[in-house]
Amino acid sequence: MRAYILTGSVASGKTTLAKMLSHIFSRKGYECRYVDININHGFAYIMTRLLVFLTRYEYKGNYYLTLRFTNETLFCKYLSLMIILDTLYAPIKLSTSIILYKLKTRIKKSKKLYLVIDEFYFNAIVDYTYYTKFLCEGRSSTITWHVLKLFYRIVLPLSIASLRGLQVTIVNLQAKIENSIRGWLKREGIKEYDVAHIMFRSAGSKVMAKEISNTDRIELIEGDATNIFRHILATESVRL
Repeated sequence: MRAYILTGSVASGKTTLAKMLSHIFSRKGYECRYVDININHGFAYIMTRLLVFLTRYEYKGNYYLTLRFTNETLFCKYLSLMIILDTLYAPIKLSTSIILYKLKTRIKKSKKLYLVIDEFYFNAIVDYTYYTKFLCEGRSSTITWHVLKLFYRIVLPLSIASLRGLQVTIVNLQAKIENSIRGWLKREGIKEYDVAHIMFRSAGSKVMAKEISNTDRIELIEGDATNIFRHILATESVRL
């Protein structure tokens, strides 16, 4: 079984590429599963949505982004709880989306299997680091730092463990800052954006992908979405 994990810059084409690959692999008759994992999943999503509902803030792109762009102070105070909830949900998310799928395909004895993962917890680590270290510095409690360290120590090993037995390729997509901003505004449909966060995501995802590929013998390919798409098609001998 082969797994492609898409990380990288904001609005660099991760979701588009992931869905295109899933469609191509499935159309060729192979078993393929598309998985979307980023921050604010599961328990954190439920709590954040409830908080937005109670505060009656205007919805902006995503519930945690609604807090982030409407009330930064509240977001920073809530950040540690959001990270804790994501930490608690991670084993459930990884089990239901990856581990059970691996078990199912082994039972079926399928020969050609693909797992296409959009974002994954590697990007979540980068995003939470930015929020804790830069956006909320001085406004969040010191416990947030300890919670972030806990998130890193628990979620990163769990994420890597869930991939055992797979041929893993991390696809780190990069985009120019101006393209990321335009893509963000178009995708989210809001006027607010954070240039520092977009730049940090681009650099942070690059560092994270390289670190993981070096320590765990995971293949790493980097570039823009178009060239990466062609490279994968050639590697997998898949033709449109």
